[in-house]
Amino acid sequence: MTIALDDDLERFVAQLVDQGRYSSARDALREALRLLEAQEQRRERAVAALETEIREGLESGDAEDHDMEALIAALESGSSAVQRR
Repeated sequence: MTIALDDDLERFVAQLVDQGRYSSARDALREALRLLEAQEQRRERAVAALETEIREGLESGDAEDHDMEALIAALESGSSAVQRR
């Protein structure tokens, strides 16, 4: 596989190699791809978790009306009691 980098990325990779952080451009790019893979896996897990939460919310039934003034008062007082209309 051949990969073409723009000038900025090529300089960045060369700088990392020159600083001794990586022994070669290939090693730097391999690490970059591993990091990208890990990031994509975290994103996929986050999306799956959000989809689960959305599905559970939709399956939980219709929302119930609440007395907003009572809710605000309960929140301000630190009470967890909420009155429904």
